[in-house]
Amino acid sequence: MEISSDYTIIKSYKALAHGAGPKVISNQREKSVLAGLLFLFAMLFVLPLQAQHNLPVAIISESGKITLSASAPLSASYQADISKLKFRDAKVAEAFFNRLTDGVTTFSLDFKNQKVTIILATKMLAEANMHWSVNQWNEYFSKKQESLEQAGAQ
Repeated sequence: MEISSDYTIIKSYKALAHGAGPKVISNQREKSVLAGLLFLFAMLFVLPLQAQHNLPVAIISESGKITLSASAPLSASYQADISKLKFRDAKVAEAFFNRLTDGVTTFSLDFKNQKVTIILATKMLAEANMHWSVNQWNEYFSKKQESLEQAGAQ
């Protein structure tokens, strides 16, 4: 069976190489498979990119304190403008956000557009029966900023 399918592939390649043109999909099953693959491609690659533009807003102050928007329900991801932080270059920005990364928060930097996506481990916390509200996340970020400032003063 495998030899037959290899033969079919070689035969199809040779036909394309000799100018036979692409195969027209006329079989309903082939069309269904192709439609399924296109849908999967859209779900995996296109929709996540579109969703990044619709994320709730977080504010990062000039001192680096993160505040999530309380005007929307809690989300697993937020987007923030980092232009106020005036990073010299992408390496400095990466180092800053790497310092903030911990077991419950990660960051995805888009230095070119001066944006960062803040990713909260809401699912992990929920599995541990810890359901933080937006206010609790903001309190967490406030305490984290205070401890970072104290560590920097030493």
